[in-house]
Amino acid sequence: MSFKGDIQKFEKKAMKAATLVIRGTALDLSASIIRRTPVQTGRLRGNWQTELNSLASGEVTTTPAAAIARNKGVIGKAKIADSIYLVNNLPYAPVVERGSSKQAPAGMVRVTINAFKRIVQKNARRAKR
Repeated sequence: MSFKGDIQKFEKKAMKAATLVIRGTALDLSASIIRRTPVQTGRLRGNWQTELNSLASGEVTTTPAAAIARNKGVIGKAKIADSIYLVNNLPYAPVVERGSSKQAPAGMVRVTINAFKRIVQKNARRAKR
């Protein structure tokens, strides 16, 4: 194989690994946030929405399991240059994040973000295999 061919092969492998890290990290973060969201009726947990390159607008009525499945579908299409947004448009979501719930006094997003480095490292190790 030529030098150019070696570089192209390396580039393809690196892009695949980077995509796996990005998608895996986004999946782990979104699933963690959803799981950490306190449940009274399930509406807050089911309203987490993932979009690529734009913020979701409006509210959805779905189950938490359906929210995770929907987010997996969106994140599974993400490419390296995409921005992945996870939002909850219910008006009381920020109040719960700031600790109004006894089920999640430290919030959902803040607690998950504290594990960000560990989650990225785990997905990087997984992508090396």
